[in-house]
Amino acid sequence: MSVLLVIAAALIVLFFQRLIWKRVWNRGLRVQVSFDQQAVTEGEQCRLTEVVTNRKILPLPALEIKFRVNRELCFLDSKNTSTTDLSYRSDVFCMLPYQRITRKMEVACKRRGYYTISKIDLVPANLLHPQLLSEGRSCRAELYVYPQRSALKGLEIPFNQMMGQCLTRRFLYEDPFEFRGIRDYVPADGMKRINWAATAKTGELKVNQYQDTSQQRVTLLLNLETEGTHVYRALQEESIRIVRSLTEWFCARGVPVRFLSNARDAESENPVQSMFGTGSAHALHCKRLLARIELGKGQQDFARMMRNFQFERSDFWVLISTSQNKQLQAAARQCGTGGGTPQWIVPLHPEMQRRLELPGVKQYYFEVEARI
Repeated sequence: MSVLLVIAAALIVLFFQRLIWKRVWNRGLRVQVSFDQQAVTEGEQCRLTEVVTNRKILPLPALEIKFRVNRELCFLDSKNTSTTDLSYRSDVFCMLPYQRITRKMEVACKRRGYYTISKIDLVPANLLHPQLLSEGRSCRAELYVYPQRSALKGLEIPFNQMMGQCLTRRFLYEDPFEFRGIRDYVPADGMKRINWAATAKTGELKVNQYQDTSQQRVTLLLNLETEGTHVYRALQEESIRIVRSLTEWFCARGVPVRFLSNARDAESENPVQSMFGTGSAHALHCKRLLARIELGKGQQDFARMMRNFQFERSDFWVLISTSQNKQLQAAARQCGTGGGTPQWIVPLHPEMQRRLELPGVKQYYFEVEARI
């Protein structure tokens, strides 16, 4: 009889233990996953931190934390990582009552991109509770991996000429809102410049003078389409690096710059484009936009987009495009010369053909040896 009572008592305890475990194992349990930096440059490393806190008296003998991330983020300690189309990470924690455990993992950022961890799965283990329990939780860990700067190897002299042309044209325009003074009329002056009050007072034609202003603006046109069925990923990435290098160069010299592209954003899928701006803040904003480009989402027809772009008379544009098709060349002719001689930079592999036929556009072929 006593044996039966012991067995019955054990079963009752086991039943309530399972019931309690099922209801409270996740109470007071906090899990945080975050990167130690908001942004790095491709090729650099960062740390991913896991912080698990058990704020209750019930211990967790084995708590498995699972999440997934893009495979371009490579964990240097790969023993708990499985990589297929994504990298799947699984770490096990033994949590005592009221304990916090922090683990840091080194991550190599192999390629430009915008990477997020939006969900984690918690899986507890209990020998007295064979039923599998799990809970999914949302989180927000994000990392920008900026493109590297392009070395522009072989383009040093043309690049300096192109930049020099832009800088020398910065102050060729007058600001009608910045009055500088009055001078004598010359035949080249228009009627709208005549100061009639000064003319009546002196008896001779006088015209207004205005301060020079930096109206020279630069538009970088980034076309990531490739011709044919083969996608040249290395050339696309080098085109993005060229845009970063040019953007930072102009921003550092106070020249308003923007870029327009047919690439899509990693999350919104809208075309990735920037407004005109200058300075370090604008350069940082452009780097973030370039990091968010998702090449796998396809690109719009850039020749059609170019026909809809609006350029002012002072705008200077540079096209970065591996594609050299006839439609794109025709669209480049229609864009006009703007504030200087248009430029076309063509990243290509050494064996690829050079087929540009645009006499009014300066052409630079930039050879890329690396392949992806």
